[in-house]
Parts: sequence; C-alpha cells; structure tokens
Amino acid sequence: MNRINWVDTLRGIAMLAILLFHTEVYYADTEIINYNFYVANMLTAFAFVSGYLFANPQQPFGYRKKLTGIVRSLIVPYFAFCTVLALGKSLMHSSGYTVGELLLHVLTGQASWYVSALIIAEIFTATAFVLTRQNKVLLAVTALLCIVFTAVCHNDGTAVACRIPDFWKWEEALLLVPFIILGHFYRLYEPRLQWLNTTAALIAMLAAVIALKYAALSAGCSLCIAPVTVSNYLLFAADMIVSALLLVNISRRFCLQLVTFIGQNSLIVYFLCGAIPFIVTYIFRRIGLHYNGNYFSILLAYVFVVDLTTISTYVISRYIYNPLLKRK
Repeated sequence: MNRINWVDTLRGIAMLAILLFHTEVYYADTEIINYNFYVANMLTAFAFVSGYLFANPQQPFGYRKKLTGIVRSLIVPYFAFCTVLALGKSLMHSSGYTVGELLLHVLTGQASWYVSALIIAEIFTATAFVLTRQNKVLLAVTALLCIVFTAVCHNDGTAVACRIPDFWKWEEALLLVPFIILGHFYRLYEPRLQWLNTTAALIAMLAAVIALKYAALSAGCSLCIAPVTVSNYLLFAADMIVSALLLVNISRRFCLQLVTFIGQNSLIVYFLCGAIPFIVTYIFRRIGLHYNGNYFSILLAYVFVVDLTTISTYVISRYIYNPLLKRK
C-alpha cells in the first residue's frame, strides 16, 4: 500500500507526544503537563487514523482478510515485543514481578494496554462492518452505543459487565471504536470535507480545542481513557473529535522526515516508549542528572529519548520487523 504522508505525520506527532509523556513520568516520577491537555487526544487521533485506513471504499470489505491483517500487523508484534520486554524486565528486576507474572500480563493483554485495546477495537469494528453490511446509520449507532455502554458501565458499578475483568483492555477498546468508525466516515466523505483543511478551519478548530480544554479543566473533568475515568462524555467526545480533525489539518501542512519516519514505524515506537525513557532516566541519574524542578532537564532527557528511540526503531524495523513481515 502506498504511504500517505499526512497519515504518517499525524502518527508521528502522536508518538512524539506519547514519548514526552513517558519521559516526564519516568524522569520526574510524575506527569508535569496535565494528562488531560493532550494524551487522550493523541491516542484517539491515532485510532481515528486507523479508521481512515481501516477499509478501502473502492473495494469490497473482506472480513477474513481484515482479521488476518490484524493478526499479522498487531497481534503477532504484540506477543513478540511484549514477551521480549517482559523477559528484559525480569532480568533487570525492574518490574517487581516474576517471569510467570509478566508472561501472564502478556497473555491477558495487560502488557501494552493501547495495542491490546486497538486489537480488540479493530476486531469489534470489523465484526460490526459485517453485521451492519457497512450501513452508515447502523455504524453510527454502533459508535454511539459503545460510548453509552462505557458511560453506563462506569457510572453504575452494579452492572454485570462492569465486574468483568478488563482482559485485553476491552473497556478502553470500546472508547476507541467510535473514533475508528469516525475515521472511516472521514475517508468516505473526504472530498466533501476539504474545507476542514483550510486555514480558517485551522484557526476555528484551534480556538474550539482551547475552549474545550478550558471548560474541562475549569470543571475538573477527567478525560483519561486508561483506565477509563471520563467524567463528562459529551465534552470528551467534542474535545477528541475536534482535536483529531485539527491534527489532520496540521499534518497536511508539513512533512518532516523524522516525524514521518516515527509515524511509519509507530507500532515499534509505541512498544519502546516505556523502555527507552526508563533507560535514559537510569543513565541520567547514574551520572547525577536528576530532575530538579527545571523543565529544561525534561526537554534534555526528551531529546535523548527521541534520538535513542529513532535509532532503535531504525535497527529493529530494518533488520528484524520488516524482514519478518515480508515472509509469507
């Protein structure tokens, strides 16, 4: 499949933002920039792009082919990367878990929550495509029901479904499904939505996102999706949708090689976004560079995190991941 520059750029922006968040958490032992400012936005925008690529409107949807693609591009890498990382954590004694406990986390989809949620969300969406025969109204209803079910589940702990263990992050997956479907709709109506990519739309959406963030923070709303602790679903939906469209607009305006490279290899980058900040933090602390409240030190650590992640991603993608993908 031919690469789409703005898709790779948006994915790259999202991964760079997630790397910043993890750098803060590891190096400063806490988030510094409020999670509600950007983290959930990047994760849902990534799901939106996954929806954009989910199905080709010019070709019949193949359920078996899609499931095979999910296994090949998400499930196999999940088990491969997470098993290696689990063994690495065990050898370094950095997790506090035994090898058996770490491998159990991998088997139950707990080792990399976003990838697990994305796997379930894509399987669910593919099934919905078949059951609804891609009827747009029914798909829209499906997206709405996912949000309603999640909201009810977390506002009423007596529901049976609410007491089901969150294996393979099915709760978070339900929140990603609407954005996958929205991404698909965006592709269907893309020729009619070109006005969303204008400068006027950029300014309007930026102002809307600022207003939505102000409203959420003023009301003390949580927009966290892992674990699901969304306190205002209407505000959450508006914020996530507008910010996703804003990121699409921005991503169509520039093409930086570093950003697109990270976007092209976003899955590898995501698997490394915990390990690399941990390694950089360990090295910095060993040489006496502790976080002292000055955000400049976070940015310095972040530069090293991005550099080391980029190098590691290049090596893994060129010599391990891509050669394996090319095998029949």
